Amino acid sequence: MVTNIVDFFELPVFEQASTDSAITFLTNSNSNFSTEYLGIKTLKNIDLKILSNSCEVIVIKDEQEWKFIHNSNLKLLSKIENVETTIGSIVNSQIYLGIKTGLNKAFIISDDVKNILVEKEPKSKEIIKPLLAPTDFDSVNSNWSKKWIILSHNGISGSKIKPINIVRDYKVVFEYLKEYLPEIKTRGDQGVHWTNLRDCSYLETFYKPKISFVYTAKNHYFFFDNNNFIVNNSCFFISSNDYYLWAFLNSSLFKYYQKIKFVAYGDADGSGRVKLDRNKMLNVPIRPIKETELSKYEGLFKKIKEDNSVKTKTMNIIDKMIYKLYNLTKEEIQIIENSIK
Repeated sequence: MVTNIVDFFELPVFEQASTDSAITFLTNSNSNFSTEYLGIKTLKNIDLKILSNSCEVIVIKDEQEWKFIHNSNLKLLSKIENVETTIGSIVNSQIYLGIKTGLNKAFIISDDVKNILVEKEPKSKEIIKPLLAPTDFDSVNSNWSKKWIILSHNGISGSKIKPINIVRDYKVVFEYLKEYLPEIKTRGDQGVHWTNLRDCSYLETFYKPKISFVYTAKNHYFFFDNNNFIVNNSCFFISSNDYYLWAFLNSSLFKYYQKIKFVAYGDADGSGRVKLDRNKMLNVPIRPIKETELSKYEGLFKKIKEDNSVKTKTMNIIDKMIYKLYNLTKEEIQIIENSIK
C-alpha cells in the first residue's frame, strides 16, 4: 500500500537532472491505509512533520484514478462532475492529434522557403499548407507566424484525397527534401516513401471547423479555427463548430477543473504545465444546453472577433453564463477564481 507521497514537482532536487521528483512510501499490508500527499513548494528549510500537520490535500482512490484534492474543492468538483454528458459524447470522440512529420526541420518551412519553392515550381503550393504553430493563437485570435508544412501523404483509401508522389510530380520539393538525407530517410514516422508523411486517416478533418489546443502548456487556449490551418503533434484539435463547447473550454470553470483532473509537469498551481490527454478530454463532463442557447455563444464569439478590445469583458460574461449553468454559489465561484489567479 502507498502510505505517503512527497511531491517535489520540478524543483531542482538533483542538480544535474531536470525532472519531476517524488518520494513514495510503501508498506507491505493489506489494510485499507489512507494515503497522505505532501506538495513541496520550496527546498529551503523543509520540515515534513510541520508540512504534514498543515496539509489539507487528500487522496481519493478509485478504480479509474487517484485524485489529489484540497478539502475545500471536494463538493465543488462533485457538482461539476454530476452530469452524464461528456465532451466525447457530443463530438463523437473526434479529438485528434496534429500531424507527425518525424522531422519538423524538413517538413515545416518558413515563408521565405515556401516562396522560393513556389516560384520555382508554382504547382508545389498544392502540397504546402499553412501551419498554425502552438504559439500562434489564443482563445479567439491567431497571430500566424507564416509557417508552412509540406503535406505529402499516402492518400486516404475511398476518399478524394489521393496519394502524393513527390518524386514524380513535385520535383522542386523533392530536391529540397533531399537536402535532409539521410536523416529524413531513417526517421520513424513516414509513409510509403521517405518523402511522405505517416498515414493520417482523418486528414480531411483538418479542413472542417475545429477547436485547436496545445497538448502541454501552463495556460491553455482553445482556438476556434475555420481557416483550415494544419497543426502538428504539439497540438490536438476537436472537430466541431460548437461555440458553446469553445466557450466552456475557455471558461474559468474549465481552467479550474483541468488543474485538478489532468496530470501536470510541476505544480499546476504554480508554473507547472498541464497535459491535456485525449482520453481525459473525451471524458470531461459538460452540461448540455438547449439548441436555442447556442446562438448566444456564437454571438459572443463574433463580438470578440469584430472588436478584440471587448475580449476581457465578453469572456467575463461567458464565465457568468457557465457559472449559472452549473448553479454555482458565490462561495464556489470564489474558490474557482482564487484558484486560477
